[in-house]
Amino acid sequence: MIGEAIKKAGEKGSGGGAEAFKPGVTYVCSKAARIEMRNIASKDWHDASDEMLLTSGLNDRVQKPYYHLVLSWHELEQPTDDQMCAAADHMIKSLDLDEHQIVIGTHHDTKRKHIHLVCNTVHPTTGKVWSKSNDHMRIEKACREIELAQGWSHDRGRFDFDVSEDGAVELKPNTEAWAKKQVEREDGKRPKSSGARKMEKGTGFETFEAGIPDALKARF
Repeated sequence: MIGEAIKKAGEKGSGGGAEAFKPGVTYVCSKAARIEMRNIASKDWHDASDEMLLTSGLNDRVQKPYYHLVLSWHELEQPTDDQMCAAADHMIKSLDLDEHQIVIGTHHDTKRKHIHLVCNTVHPTTGKVWSKSNDHMRIEKACREIELAQGWSHDRGRFDFDVSEDGAVELKPNTEAWAKKQVEREDGKRPKSSGARKMEKGTGFETFEAGIPDALKARF
């Protein structure tokens, strides 16, 4: 399985401003096969974004209280909604977001079953802001743990990993992959954004940047 913190188009880093709660929650819930909410008073998802917006106001210094995470499985693996929600809860606990407001939606609209988590980084009672530091590493570690717990195949990640005798997962730097990434960065190459991948999937065409030959990029 793959876990990805969604980046908004035109913004650096993951997450977004408080104005993203309403469209984010609407997108996740309107297409969901199953909806669950964590630490939200209302039982109706239509009210969840307003509640999250109000909570984000507890800390006027935070610029990106909106955090959107997606977990997806290989198309040959078909988890149930119960399994996807259990995976979401494992991820939430691993990221120390279990006291935060979160809207969860399972999606079956693509070949790869996936689950969305719209999270509020502002704590609903203390107003403290959750730290995104090393979130990609924590997400990947949790993915490996979920695969082991639920019996899924291990997807390729940024890190290698070991499993101890007591079942604990320990990530290890993938030196070969990191060296390749450094060379690509020096050549001006960057991984495709989630927005670019979504556009390519929807249209069947590569983005302009991805379609430029490497030799031409080097000349530029």
